[in-house]
Parts: sequence; C-alpha cells; structure tokens
Amino acid sequence: MKKSSIPTILIWVLYGLVSGICLFLLSMSVSAGLGLGAAAGLAAGLAVMFALGLLMRGLSRPVQRFTVRVGNHRLIPVIVESILFLLCLVGMTAYRLWMPWQISDDTFFESAVVTGETFFPQTYHGGAKVYLWLLHGAMVLLGNRTFAAIVLQLLLLFGAVAAVYYGVKKLSGAVAAFVTIAFIGFAPFMIAQTERFTPFLVFLIFYGLGVGCIAALPDRMSGAAEGSGGLTALLLQYFLTGIFIGICCYLDASGLTLLIPLTGVVCFGANNDAPEEQVKVWGNGVTAFVCCLLTAAAAYVVSHVAFKAGGISLSQSVNGQMDLYLPGRFTLPVTVEMEAASWDIPLLVVLMAAGVFGFWYSRRIRDRGIWLFAAALLLLMQCLGMNSPENFNAWALLYLMCAIMAGCSVADLFAADRGAEETEGASQAFVMNDPEAAKDGMPVDEDETKDGTSLEMLDLQSGAAPAIPIHYIENPLPLPKKREHKVLDYDYEVADDDDFDIP
Repeated sequence: MKKSSIPTILIWVLYGLVSGICLFLLSMSVSAGLGLGAAAGLAAGLAVMFALGLLMRGLSRPVQRFTVRVGNHRLIPVIVESILFLLCLVGMTAYRLWMPWQISDDTFFESAVVTGETFFPQTYHGGAKVYLWLLHGAMVLLGNRTFAAIVLQLLLLFGAVAAVYYGVKKLSGAVAAFVTIAFIGFAPFMIAQTERFTPFLVFLIFYGLGVGCIAALPDRMSGAAEGSGGLTALLLQYFLTGIFIGICCYLDASGLTLLIPLTGVVCFGANNDAPEEQVKVWGNGVTAFVCCLLTAAAAYVVSHVAFKAGGISLSQSVNGQMDLYLPGRFTLPVTVEMEAASWDIPLLVVLMAAGVFGFWYSRRIRDRGIWLFAAALLLLMQCLGMNSPENFNAWALLYLMCAIMAGCSVADLFAADRGAEETEGASQAFVMNDPEAAKDGMPVDEDETKDGTSLEMLDLQSGAAPAIPIHYIENPLPLPKKREHKVLDYDYEVADDDDFDIP
C-alpha cells in the first residue's frame, strides 16, 4: 500500500463507520416500530448494504459509458444542467406556494412590523439582526402584510439555492450539487426550515458563496504559479474567501465549519484528480490559510460595526454575541425518534451508505471527507451548546451537509470505473461539469482518458474485457516512401593521371 493512499483509506473507514451506524440505527428503529426485534433490524441493515453493493457494481459501467459519450459533446451538459436547475426552482416554488404558510404569531414577523418608532432589532444574534432588517425593509415596501414576508422568503430561497448549487458544484461536482438542491427544495424537513422566518436562508447564501470561493483557491494559486494569474488576482481571491467566512461567522457560529473545507482544499486541492504537487504552487497553504483568516476576522468586526444597534459600542456587540455561543457541559441534545421522520431521512441515510461502495469505483473520497469532518465539528458545537436555537436551527445545516455527502455518493456512480484512477477521463469531467476538460485544450475523445490512454487499452492491460468495441479505420495519411541512396554522376570523364593539382 502506498503511503499517499493511507489517509484516503482512513477517511473511507471513518465514513463507512458513520454511514453504517446511521443505516443500522435506522433499520433497528423501523424494526422496533413494526414490533420486530433488534435482530430483524440488523438483518435488514445487512440486506440493504448488500443490495447497495450489488447496485453500485451493476450500474457503474453502463452509467460511466453514458457519461463518457455525453461528456464528449460540448452543449448537451450545459443544456441539461440549465433545464434541470430551472425545473428545480419552479418545482420548489410551486410546492411552497401550494402549501399553507405558518405566519401567525411568528416572533420575527411581529418584530419586523413597521411602526411609527425607529426600528432597531433588539438581539445580539447577527443572523437574526440582518434578517429582521431585510424583513422590515420588505414591509416598508409592500406593507405590513404576510405577502411581503412570503415574497422575501422566496427571494432568499432562490438566492440560497443558487449559492449552494454554485459552492457544492465548484467543490464536489454538478451531480452532488443537484442532489443537494433537490433535498433543499423537496425534502419535508428542509421545506419546514425554509418556510420559517429565520436567518437560515440568509446564512445559506453566504455559506454557499464561501464554499465556492474556497474551492476556487487551488486553481487561482496554480494560475499564479504558472503565470496566468498575478499577485493581485490571488490576493483578491483570499480577500473574497475571508469576507464570506467572516460574514458567515457573524450570522451564526456555525460559520466556523467553513474552516474545514478551507483546510482541506488548501492542503489537498479542490479535486481528487489534482496532483499532490498542487499544494506546492506559488503561495503555500499556510500563507493562504493565514490570509483568509485575517480577512475573515476583519470582515467579522466590520459586520458588527455595520449592523450594531444604536447606542451600543463595538465591544458590547461582540461580547453580546459571544455570550450566545459560550461552550457549556457536553450533552447529547437529540434522540432518535423514527416515528416523526419522513421519507427523506431513510433516503438520505441509504444514499450516504451507498458512498461506502462508490469509493471502490471512483476513489473520490476527499470531498466527502471534507463534509464529514465539517459535520463532525458542527455536531460537537451543538453538543457543547455553542448555538442559539431560538434564532438559528443548526441541525438544518447538519442535514444539508448530509445531503451533500449523499450527493457525492450519487456522483461516485457517475464517475465510477472499477477503481482505476487513470480512466476517470471524460466521465470525471462530466461529473465535475467540465465537458471540455482534458488534453492540450482539446475535448476528450469518448474512447480516451485524460492522459490519452484508450479505455480499451486499459481494460486489456487489466485483463478485463473491453467495455467499448474497438473499431479500426484505415490510416488516411500517406505512408513514408522507402529511402533510396543516391549516387552522384555528372557524366564527365576524368583522366586517370589527373590529380587535380592546382598550379
């Protein structure tokens, strides 16, 4: 085993333990609800894992061949992506307009009502303060009506979906991004969270933009090292990344989880197929991390200055917010009750468990590892009481991270190729939404990988049957002519006694 593969194996084992435990807890809870014993739940969990393994094995090659062919066309992925994204937006909007909104006696709605007095949000929670300003502004424009609150909520939903899609797509690919926004738009748990008048959607807008900026760091650093991007562009990237991290931390302490993607991306690169030497580009990882942190601290302070209530100082604003997140005694604040769970929870758990087998085909474990550690940090913060549940439900963010990991499992299926890292080629480019990826600026041929090696040759080298039929064509170029040695002959007779002496 190569030393470079040991961290990947360890991440896979940890992910397998977490997703396996979730699946078995789910199966045992369902078994208990049906009046069966724990043994039946364990057997059901094992059966589901076995079925997932067979499903990933059976679908991996057909799906990969399809993505290779589709990824070779320039416009098809763009058109499909645009149509699916618009359909998701229209569907989630229509679904929310059809369902009733619970607005009566809402604390945020009542606090934002326009009165004759000067409006100052009486809270130290940054996200709640910003959301109250936005809701109050909507009521100023549209009146103290529920219509104003619904319009604002739908606009924030559009912004949050677009930002999360951009960030997840930049870091983990288009397939993972589609699965994520599908859970945001149609999962019962997320519908309930996005209909509530809380700063959750405002937080998601900046969180998604922050993830996207973090994912773009290695490309910007590589461009600066190769001369295609200068110092100014790289510093601007650090600046934007730090701003979004600082604003997210101001909106809620859950923004600290952005430090996990920042660490993973700076140290290991954004994509799994990036060379390990990517961290040795112009401006090393430590420099990038420190620059982003300094900018984030400055953005956090500036946010307090911009949104502090009248009459209080900057120190009072910062200390008041810190009091909300002081860690306390470690407790488990949630219990598993499957009776209240909807269909989205089992689907989420099953998709996460499928990623255990997807690793053996695609080797794309790094992105999922980033979200796994981010979810672990968020869960630790919740257990320590570093939250403000009356203003922000951090469990919704944890649910979103699990949805991203589920999306990575689906992306594994599209990028699968029997565990051969060399053959990710155009299928990997399709999953990462880059149909023009690959060699020397030209599109990848449907029968070739990124490095130019044909899929058939790799299959023959591995002893497997070719997945794509081999079609030979006649060489259209003329063959080189046979070389003939020429003899110089000028038809000039020279006497034998002529020694060519010059007098």
